[in-house]
Amino acid sequence: MPHVEAGWRSECLRASTSEFEAFRQLPNITYVTENYHASHVAGLWSQAVALLPRLMLLLPDLSKADRVGTPASTDIGIADGYLLSGCAAHSAYRAAQILHLHGDRAFHIAEIGGGYGSLAMVLHLLGVVKSYTGFDLPEPSHLQKRYLDTFGFPFTRWQEVGDVIREDWDLSISCASLSELDRATQDFYLESFLRRSSRGFRVWNWAWGGWDHPISPEGNV
Repeated sequence: MPHVEAGWRSECLRASTSEFEAFRQLPNITYVTENYHASHVAGLWSQAVALLPRLMLLLPDLSKADRVGTPASTDIGIADGYLLSGCAAHSAYRAAQILHLHGDRAFHIAEIGGGYGSLAMVLHLLGVVKSYTGFDLPEPSHLQKRYLDTFGFPFTRWQEVGDVIREDWDLSISCASLSELDRATQDFYLESFLRRSSRGFRVWNWAWGGWDHPISPEGNV
């Protein structure tokens, strides 16, 4: 979807500079990352906590951190009235899946296509990031750095898609990003990225229905 990619890239650049304070209200960023039915947000959070109960202790910090970028938020039905955006709840769910599968401990992490940095932020708040390397296009990488710098996110490095890879990681992550790349780039990462990581977590859009399909609590895996 070239028109979506072009809009996403240009808005990521604006979001990382002049429009950072409310970047999550920019149309293409909302379209790509914040497109959730309100009814799904509480369900995502409930499933996340079921997998990783200590997320409940993180909720005050997560709700506060989620204010960065001024997103649309939903009351998730907790007694103290905490609000979360759909993207934050979804990132908490993915983080819970990752730690449920691979152990609740710290990792050297590499991620392909990190959006604006939401999953990395949740993993950082959970205290499970030893180091983090992001692979993305230049404009989203600038936004991820600006966003994660807000939280004092440590040990970060960004590489552009297609860069030569010379490192190994404990954990590689791709939440749908690999399925959005052309086949040649997918093959490159399968050979030079996934094989360099001892553990992995992949979400793949097998049944891609377009950006206008909000993500359900089960995701589109």
